[in-house]
Parts: sequence; C-alpha cells; structure tokens
Amino acid sequence: MIAVDTNVVSELMKVQPDPEVITWAGEVDPADLAVPAIVAAELLRGLDRLPDGARRDRLERALDAFFGRLGDDRVLPLDARGAAEYAHVKTARDRVGMPMGPMDALVAATCRSYGAVLATRNTKDFVGVGVELVDPWSGEVQG
Repeated sequence: MIAVDTNVVSELMKVQPDPEVITWAGEVDPADLAVPAIVAAELLRGLDRLPDGARRDRLERALDAFFGRLGDDRVLPLDARGAAEYAHVKTARDRVGMPMGPMDALVAATCRSYGAVLATRNTKDFVGVGVELVDPWSGEVQG
C-alpha cells in the first residue's frame, strides 16, 4: 500500500502538474493507493480556505473526483494502534533532537500502523520514523 502525502495530491490537482509526478502516478496501481485521514483533512481545509471562484470550483471538482475514485475504504483512519505509533514517533524524534510536527507525526503513525509506504516530496521530514519513503518527483526510495 502507498499512502500519498498532501503535497502529492496537491501536485496532481494542479493545472500543469510536474511531469515526473504524473509519470509516477501512472505507474502505480490505483488499487495500491491510500490517503491517511489527516491528509484528507489537510486537503479539505486548504479547499475551505480558498475564496469562492473558478479556482476553488476546479479544485473542489478535482478533489471530489480523486476521493470518488479512491473510495472511502482507502482513506486510512487513525485508530488505537495509530495513536500508539504517534506516541512512539513523536518520542523517538524528540529523543534524537529532531522534533516532528503533529501533522507529519500523524501521517507517519498512520503509515506505520498500516504498513504503508509514504509518497511525499518532503522525505527529509520523515527520515528515521520507520516508514519507507518514495519521492514521486525524483523517484528516490528511502527506508
């Protein structure tokens, strides 16, 4: 399973997404994709912050289509196991002097609890949390 981070979905919603990300997305089996619930929340919050208009309407349609194709069962909730993973991730990063923001820690915890690879441009933000990483912009895999 590959969990996509906010920046990957946002890139795919652009009028002219990065060709490398388009290529990567085309090579991934859609049945292997998932979105942590916290990423869904970040995307919807970003949409809510936009003023009414053509851009917001276009992005709303694109997100609706994305989540419609993905399906509710591919939005990964944070459960009790994920909460325990969150505590582990936050504590481990704090101990090595690399504190992690709560949103990234929730994404990492969700990936850990589901055994998912995380697709993100911000791989440096997730180093050392026990999650395999892939950068769709470069194709680089870590972990």
